[in-house]
Amino acid sequence: MNRLIELLRTKIALPGDDTRELTRKATFILFGLLMSVGGVIWAAMCFTFGLFWQALIPLAYTLLVGVCIGTFVITRRYFVVSRIQLLLSLLLPFAFQWSLGGFKKSGAMMYWAIIAPLAAQFFGGVKLSRLWIFGFLILTVISGFTDGYLSHVQGLPEYVHVPAFVINLSLVSLFVAFASQYFYSQMQTN
Repeated sequence: MNRLIELLRTKIALPGDDTRELTRKATFILFGLLMSVGGVIWAAMCFTFGLFWQALIPLAYTLLVGVCIGTFVITRRYFVVSRIQLLLSLLLPFAFQWSLGGFKKSGAMMYWAIIAPLAAQFFGGVKLSRLWIFGFLILTVISGFTDGYLSHVQGLPEYVHVPAFVINLSLVSLFVAFASQYFYSQMQTN
């Protein structure tokens, strides 16, 4: 993973970028790549249980993040691509949760969306992060109000609900810790 990040750092560097800016950009890409791993896992799980339409959401996320990262490497348009990726990271976990029947049936899939404000803070600072936290809170409230209406949606089998919580909480926590450690270790060495 470190080799991939270092390769990406060389591809995304602009002439005026200092090491701190490169670290911010690399951490941003790292968040997208890590969430894509979750997207592949969740798409595979949905396919396993015959939830083909629901599987399209995490699969689409993974593909769109790949397009965003590829576009970023080619065009170096950091501002536009980063906002698109943040929007995907915020909206698609909620959409996926709703498609699986709500909070409990999805194993709190919305937890993945907390990565959007965290990623925004790493590469854009506290001010940018506040906007994404506000978006996360609005979508959380909407999810709270609509959760009861989604109970009729066929989601994951009941015996998968607790493991889904464990998967979501574990992977998001692990990914946030990994990206944070990368970010702070790079900032300290540079």
